[in-house]
Amino acid sequence: MTLNRRLFALTLLLCTFQLSAQFGGTCDVSVLKERLKSSTTYIVLTGDEKFDDNLAKGFEHFWNLTEYEFVASESEFDQADQSNSYLVPTTMTVSDQYSTQHYNRYSLLIGGTENVFYRTAADIILDNFGYEKYITEAAYRAYGIPKLLQDFIQMRLDGEPISGGTVTRIRYTAGQVYNKKSNKIVSKTLLVDERFLKSGPYFPKLRKTQFDKEVFKALYTGKVKFVSTEELETAINENDPAYCYMLQVNSRKKYLFVIDCESGSLWYNGYETGGIGITKKDVKTLKKAVF
Repeated sequence: MTLNRRLFALTLLLCTFQLSAQFGGTCDVSVLKERLKSSTTYIVLTGDEKFDDNLAKGFEHFWNLTEYEFVASESEFDQADQSNSYLVPTTMTVSDQYSTQHYNRYSLLIGGTENVFYRTAADIILDNFGYEKYITEAAYRAYGIPKLLQDFIQMRLDGEPISGGTVTRIRYTAGQVYNKKSNKIVSKTLLVDERFLKSGPYFPKLRKTQFDKEVFKALYTGKVKFVSTEELETAINENDPAYCYMLQVNSRKKYLFVIDCESGSLWYNGYETGGIGITKKDVKTLKKAVF
């Protein structure tokens, strides 16, 4: 079974609504409390050994929100059963009078008969226009996915303030919740995947290099280490207490995140409305939040 077969290709059709965070969920908090927490979460295996192995270890280490079970196919559970929840690849389709765009995501959905979009508890945005055109290309960070999903859901359950002043809204303003922890970044070495300093395989019009390592260091001024994707994966999987890591995501918006390797928690959530690839402005904005 390969992801080219598109495991569970759910289409979320949006005309005027947009998700503006790395995580989003439209379920009312009462639904999360009444249905998600008592559900069994089914995780459909992708067939990619590295992704599935890293994800399984991440669930074992971090997940305590629901009972869970890995399955080979979506046919092994009933998506309409309200006692179920499930983690699957999804496609968000945004359409207006001018164009239609498709964005791949990885979503935790609650069982039921409502419109699929309104059963979304949380989701992970993929780097569609960079290095994660398919979910399996995010294998290096799959270990941390359960923690990020769970933290987002728990934040809503705990009633953290959200843009608009109500916990039922999903449009988080960068800095309103997550960035309260960004001052912790200074105590650790920031890992930066070397490939993020270069244009990705899916945006050929960009110049080859955004800027070099020395310029990045001078702009950031904190402890930083440039590593390969394999080295980054090791630090994530080992919960290395010495590091946090930068994650660039190019989707409907451009995002830049910093995640703590030790706890798996998100410590910085920044996004821009447009553009692809890390810029000097992105690093300056990160520095301002950290220091």
